[in-house]
Amino acid sequence: MLRHNPPYYHRLLKDAGFETERGWVDYKIRVTPELTARYESAVEAARRGGFEIVPVGEVPERRRIPEFTDTFNDTFRNHWGYAPTSETQYAETLSSFAPLGINELSLIAYHGSDPVGALFVIAESTSGAVVIPPRTVQDSERLNVLGIGVRDAYRGRGINLAMASYSYLELIRRGATWLSYTLVLDDNWPSRRTGEKLGGECRASYLTYRRNFRN
Repeated sequence: MLRHNPPYYHRLLKDAGFETERGWVDYKIRVTPELTARYESAVEAARRGGFEIVPVGEVPERRRIPEFTDTFNDTFRNHWGYAPTSETQYAETLSSFAPLGINELSLIAYHGSDPVGALFVIAESTSGAVVIPPRTVQDSERLNVLGIGVRDAYRGRGINLAMASYSYLELIRRGATWLSYTLVLDDNWPSRRTGEKLGGECRASYLTYRRNFRN
């Protein structure tokens, strides 16, 4: 979740024998009235298409964690670098980040009674950042964390755009002037196109490294 690793980290990792494994891009969005209207339109389009978007905090407690866990794990089952998460772990996460509004910002999308998509969002938490004057935390650095997934059978129907838009509108209502679509794998073009449709621009590039250990 950290975006501020110093550039010299790359040299240290290379000198330690690490090799490049995968690349990532980081999408950031500057809020504008035009984008706000686009988000409202995306949410409405999903509703007209028969989908319901529900904050996890409004899902009945007995269903909340099982449905969110199953949906998110299913949508990310083929995603490189994602390890399936247990219901206990998600329950702890939703509880731990409750003060940051995770239960109002994270969502489940339904088609009828079937959960078909899940969105995981944590609001920005830069209030705890320690900086050395004259360095200050800029508005463009006050960014949310986001993870989004839609079940295979329902992809291409705008649910991803609607879920992200719903959460973005809530963040905007809370005063956000910048938003994040977070890190996306270089070759995950469906997700990269979603980030671009949401108004995101590629603001940074990152690498995941691999170290092969031998006896």
